[in-house]
Amino acid sequence: MKDFGKVMQWTNRWRDEGWNKTLLTYTFANGSTIEFFSADQEAKLRGARRQVLYINEANNIEFEAYHQLAIRTSEAIYIDFNPVSEFWAHTEVLAEQDSELIVLTYRDNEALPATIRDDIEMAQVKAATSTYWAN
Repeated sequence: MKDFGKVMQWTNRWRDEGWNKTLLTYTFANGSTIEFFSADQEAKLRGARRQVLYINEANNIEFEAYHQLAIRTSEAIYIDFNPVSEFWAHTEVLAEQDSELIVLTYRDNEALPATIRDDIEMAQVKAATSTYWAN
C-alpha cells in the first residue's frame, strides 16, 4: 500500500477522495477499484470476486490461498516474487498452458535511482572477494 501511494503521488495521480482508509481501497476516477488485503487468513479469501489479481511476494503465501483467489478472478492474474527458491508458482502455475514467466531485474526498472543501481553493481564487484557479498 505504501508503494502504491508513493507511486501515485510521484506521478501526480493521487486523489484523496479515491482512498478509503477503512476498507483499504482506492477508487480511480473511472470507477476502477484496487483493494488491499492480507492473504494470511483463508476465510478472507473465499468471498470477493475480481477481474484482475496481483499478488506481491507470492512465495510467502500458501498455494491454497493462491488457489482460492485465482478461482475468483475472471481475467488476469499477476504474481511477483524474489527467486530465493522454487515454490508452487514453478510447479503448479507455470505448468499451465496459459501462464508465462517474465524475469525482470533492477536493470529493467526505469525508475530506480542511479545511486541504488550503483550500489547493486558495486556489490557484484565486492562479491568476487567477499563471502558476505557473494550471497
